Amino acid sequence: MSKEQILYVKVLEAKGLPSADSNGFSDPYVKLCLNNNEKTAQKTKTIKRTLNPLWAEKFEFANAEGTLNITVKDWNALGRGSVLGTADVALSDFKDGKPAQKWLSLQNKEAKAGSSSSSSPHGELHIILQLIPKGVAPTIDSIAGKDLREVREGKAQLVICVLDGKGLAAKDITGTSDPYCVLEVDKVELGRTNIIEKTLDPLWGVEFMFEIEANSQLLCVSVWDWDLIGSDDSMGVVKIPLKTLEDGRLLNDSFKLEPQKKEKVSGSIRLMLQLTSPEQARVSFQLTKKYFDELVAIVTDPDLSLTYSMLQLYESNDLARAVMNVFNAQNKVPLLFEHVISKEVKATKQDTTLFRTDSVATRTMISYLKYTSNKYGYMEKTIVPIIHEVLANPKGCELDPEKMPKTEKHEENVKTVLKWCERFLAAILNSKCPAEMHFLLSTVRDTVAHTFPSSQIKAVGGIFFLRFVGPAIFAPEGFGLIKSPPSPEGRRALTFVAKILQNAANGVAFGSKEQFMEPFNPFIASAIPKIDAFFDSISRPAGVLPLSTYTEDQKVQDLSVVVKNLQNNLPKLEQKVARDHASSPALLETANIQISILKKLFNVGRSSVIFS
Repeated sequence: MSKEQILYVKVLEAKGLPSADSNGFSDPYVKLCLNNNEKTAQKTKTIKRTLNPLWAEKFEFANAEGTLNITVKDWNALGRGSVLGTADVALSDFKDGKPAQKWLSLQNKEAKAGSSSSSSPHGELHIILQLIPKGVAPTIDSIAGKDLREVREGKAQLVICVLDGKGLAAKDITGTSDPYCVLEVDKVELGRTNIIEKTLDPLWGVEFMFEIEANSQLLCVSVWDWDLIGSDDSMGVVKIPLKTLEDGRLLNDSFKLEPQKKEKVSGSIRLMLQLTSPEQARVSFQLTKKYFDELVAIVTDPDLSLTYSMLQLYESNDLARAVMNVFNAQNKVPLLFEHVISKEVKATKQDTTLFRTDSVATRTMISYLKYTSNKYGYMEKTIVPIIHEVLANPKGCELDPEKMPKTEKHEENVKTVLKWCERFLAAILNSKCPAEMHFLLSTVRDTVAHTFPSSQIKAVGGIFFLRFVGPAIFAPEGFGLIKSPPSPEGRRALTFVAKILQNAANGVAFGSKEQFMEPFNPFIASAIPKIDAFFDSISRPAGVLPLSTYTEDQKVQDLSVVVKNLQNNLPKLEQKVARDHASSPALLETANIQISILKKLFNVGRSSVIFS
């Protein structure tokens, strides 16, 4: 049996691409897949406003055989972008295992057969490929960057990362704004961020890469409030003379907004910028990579000496989600959860309080469950159809006699709610949980078993139902399962269902304090063994965790959340780290080194240039 082959591809650059936009340029990116299988598809980042983009991005494909399909496309904010050119590469030509550079002539498969555009060249794409057996170390980087074509004379490369804004002016009658940024060089618009609705402290985390004229003079980043009706309102502008950006250095700073005319402005925006001269552009492709790599290394350090203290100090669901995503991107999720779950269990004195507080462990675990559910559509397949049915017909679900309409009878309403409970329970018990959920819940079970052997199944239920499924039934809008909050009647119906199922998951019958709920005790008694069997099954490993499909854009977004939490609060974190690791000099030393790196990254001391 032949050994599995791994394909490594480095997409370096393209030249002579066709123009797709009215400005005479395109916004190209490259899509790669094997044998036209969309499930294997991977993409480069988009390089705005150029016909000669530079990428230098590396990709890996497992079970590689057949054909590598390459499509260069023009990014379009309004929908499906046009195809700039395509190429197919037969992997059988690379069986010698050596890395090979290729300049590929691009064609256009989408053009009508026989037309001149279907056969005429659509530019060239420069790539490096290596096909080797699984387990063999790739050497693709040994030739990456060598023998590249000469840099286009008179051009420079500008990278701008628009991170966030703080304290912006309120432009709407609601006291908020809907801000976005417009980027211009010498009065020519190059790009825009997305709109962040109803906030004065927007988080964009969007990175742009532009090819500009080497003698360009002025970068303007203006902030605007989006309006549905009428023209958008100016919220201020930042003007940066490009001559102030030293070649090849990364600028990371907050910039105070100034009026464009006489409008009222306030606040600042935080940018990362780097301008690379033509002489340097050949070897400086991903200009902010070093900055983000430093952050990733600190966040995912195996000891979690700084990360755990950070998650405790900043009690933020967004931060927990971002940290979880970064670990997941590095395929280090097991390290994260083994650490945070173990910490939680060791700090718990009674099994009845396990995972019952808003702790680091619960925040990161719920973030992972939500991520996994969204990835596979677990909630959408399992409970969303029933939620829609309940909300379409919520009448007859009130159980409290004091609140029940006079036209309704308690026993009839019990039957109605019981029907919904049975529907939800059957859907959950028959659902197929993804491997990622099995992994997380088996980690919970195994960790709890060492300290509270009799509570392992209850702990699994506490996470899966109390923290995940129950809240999704009660407040589906909070999980993004429905677009708007339920009506009061609909909310009441979902509340009763969630409450009854939660009691069943906890193995607790209703008592005398809620006598009107006692008719559901037989249902609870019959459901308990079924639920326990389900919790037992989903807390056992079920296959290998799939590799992350994390993109560079997602990394920028998540690390921007980390930066936003850290940047103005490093002194507090430094004090907490000192307390947390007072009895462990080695961990304290590691954490202090990481804080020193963060101070450099965040320009503590106001040195705006952080990397040379």
